[in-house]
Amino acid sequence: MNQQEIRVEVINPSDPISMDVSDHEAAALAMVLVGAGQYWTEADKDGFLIPAFIFYGEDDRKEWWVGQFGHEMSRDQVGDKRLVSALRSFHLDAKERSSVNNIVGYAHRIADEIEGKPTDVIPAPMSVFFVGERKEAKS
Repeated sequence: MNQQEIRVEVINPSDPISMDVSDHEAAALAMVLVGAGQYWTEADKDGFLIPAFIFYGEDDRKEWWVGQFGHEMSRDQVGDKRLVSALRSFHLDAKERSSVNNIVGYAHRIADEIEGKPTDVIPAPMSVFFVGERKEAKS
């Protein structure tokens, strides 16, 4: 972690995870890619936090993003180098992972894919919230 980076907790239902944030926009995009809008961060020293977008409607998400960064969410606006740096800043705050979700491994896999490197098969973290119609089990 360099002097300009702030370590923030990634709020998630799995293991204790942090990321080192110096580039708010890249960190926010990385969080959306890794958590599909289900994870958020605590506020950093500047008061910046990444919300859980799963609770936002499309218009609300766009309004938040444009309000923060001056344009709509776009990987092109962030650029691969900044995004990869944000994805690689995810790290586990415990000695070992206790959850079936490998959030840090998934973040690093996305970074590898962006860089065109061979990747291990690390599945996306499981959904925290049930979305859709619940089906009753047949007996």
